Amino acid sequence: MRKKILICLRNYIKCPFCLALIFSLLVLSMNNVSFPRGFEDQEITINFNDHVPLVHNFHETRIDIKSLNEIEVTETIIAENKDNMSTTHCGFWINQTIRNLVVEDTQANDLDFDLISSDSSAHFITIYYPDSLSTNQTTSFKLIYYLDSELSQFEENSAYYSLLFRKSITYQTLFFRMQIELPENSFLHEGDVPFSYYPEETTPVLSGNKFHLVWEFENLYAYSDNLFVVYFDEPFSKTPPPIWLIIAGPMSGLITGAIIVFLWMKRKEKKAMIKLGTIFLTEDQKSLLKHLANHEGRMSQKEMITVTDKTKSKISRDLLPLEKYGLIKKEKWGREFRVYLTDSGERMLE
Repeated sequence: MRKKILICLRNYIKCPFCLALIFSLLVLSMNNVSFPRGFEDQEITINFNDHVPLVHNFHETRIDIKSLNEIEVTETIIAENKDNMSTTHCGFWINQTIRNLVVEDTQANDLDFDLISSDSSAHFITIYYPDSLSTNQTTSFKLIYYLDSELSQFEENSAYYSLLFRKSITYQTLFFRMQIELPENSFLHEGDVPFSYYPEETTPVLSGNKFHLVWEFENLYAYSDNLFVVYFDEPFSKTPPPIWLIIAGPMSGLITGAIIVFLWMKRKEKKAMIKLGTIFLTEDQKSLLKHLANHEGRMSQKEMITVTDKTKSKISRDLLPLEKYGLIKKEKWGREFRVYLTDSGERMLE
């Protein structure tokens, strides 16, 4: 019986018609194969600019809080065309209420653009390049605009303000930098808020009389949303001394006035430095000062790593602002540095 079946199969295989019939049956059976549940219902996401896939090699967003009602935003972008065909434009989203939008190239020449707003805080911008962008070619441009909102006090009867900025990443971005500059003579707020700024992976830097916060990220995926939150105190005023001290009396009055002005400025500077020490420093930086005080005012960086259980790079980053503002000093000691607590650092701890 088995031999008869094998003989029949050999005869079928030799017949072209039989082979075609068998192949047709196999195709029909594959069409009826059931895929895993949900596959046929999977939503296909179509890029709004699908025929021009781009990658942002570099994207920087700089927010300059010039005053409570003047907040300037500058977006600098280097885009690369990854498609196998040239393109003349690109587009992306801005999720803020904005005004006075300007788009420029690297030579500060205005670029044409279309702005479509779905509501007051959702804008889709299409930017047209001055020349066609070929495959693997890059182009750079800037967007400059102002936030159409005025900062107000975070809570009634409070003396601090908050900035919330939502940044949507439209394309895959290889390197992204966010920089926020606080108003002149203002300080990060601490105390009755859970954090002074978010995300917390940054170190505030004081440049002149303005605080800068900088975040850097790599390989952000398309359509990701990033929220940045900053709380800061109301800027302290720089009111001049009373005018009668300047114009009253003869030379003795002028000298007295000059002495008073000098003492007043020194007192103001001292208060500002005290406030700087209590508000600007992070908890890790304050902890380093306390460890120094508990070790007779001097420690090596290796000892700090052992005591705090922090990495060498983390300790180095925390020591930078302490040294910059004279709270500590570092001296070469063999192959490493020894850190000393200064008089200013001791006064700050008091």
